[in-house]
Amino acid sequence: MRKGIRFAGAAIGKKRGGRAEGAAKAEAKQDRMADNTLSRKQKILARYPNMTGNEIMKTALLYALVLAAVMWLCFRNFLFCMAGVLFVPVLLRRKDREEGRKKQMRMQLQFRKTMEMMYSSAAAGASAEKCIRDTLADMRRTPEDYTELLPAFEEAACRLDSNVSFAEAMEAFASQCSSSDIRNFVRILCAAVRSGGSLPDIIRRMSDAVRMRVEVNEDIETMLTEKKSELRLMKIFPLCILLYLSLVSSDYMDVLFNSAVGHGIMIGALGLYILAVFLAEKILDIRV
Repeated sequence: MRKGIRFAGAAIGKKRGGRAEGAAKAEAKQDRMADNTLSRKQKILARYPNMTGNEIMKTALLYALVLAAVMWLCFRNFLFCMAGVLFVPVLLRRKDREEGRKKQMRMQLQFRKTMEMMYSSAAAGASAEKCIRDTLADMRRTPEDYTELLPAFEEAACRLDSNVSFAEAMEAFASQCSSSDIRNFVRILCAAVRSGGSLPDIIRRMSDAVRMRVEVNEDIETMLTEKKSELRLMKIFPLCILLYLSLVSSDYMDVLFNSAVGHGIMIGALGLYILAVFLAEKILDIRV
């Protein structure tokens, strides 16, 4: 009787141990899946650093629908539609570069304003560290106007409050902003602080240089606005013509949609169209 009780107790213990081991394995598997999912998200965000996760998903879905519609309009074939969707990462990379360029332009405008604040503080006799803190206080009054630079200034001020050297704090500030103008300004400012140069004069000269660059970019953008609008219309016209011919005289277009020769001609025409759009965008991409 006792042996039977012991045997039953051992069996129950083994069953409980097996359940606990299975639960531990399942939990470990879920953790690995969560880590893999998180790593995929991090890789995607690292690939498109100028866009948020929601923006990437919405833009990718929009591009997939547009590419599928264009390929259906050109080929009337589901395989070509699926092949067109494969080019979504290329368009996402292009969109990310455009967002990065817009971010750089906003950062230049905000940096010009902050340099004017720094010049006012330096002209009043403030030290370089106090200029950073005074500029941060002024930026916090209207934080919506300094969305790109405010976090970097706050981190620089925290570093200075933690007794980090001025040069290290400003180097971290420049690396976080990733702008050539800001890097040059930080390099000259740190050299002036070490050598004891005139801080107001240096800030004023750098501010004038940045202001001239921003004004030139704004003038170029104003002159190219009309040409860019024309380019947008020229991108749409070939697709509109193809849609019109498909609706009005479908028999005329069936030769292109239902034969290998027609597919080859359409692929060549689509390639020339993409090349023309690429060259036009390169011509209008003027930077200073």
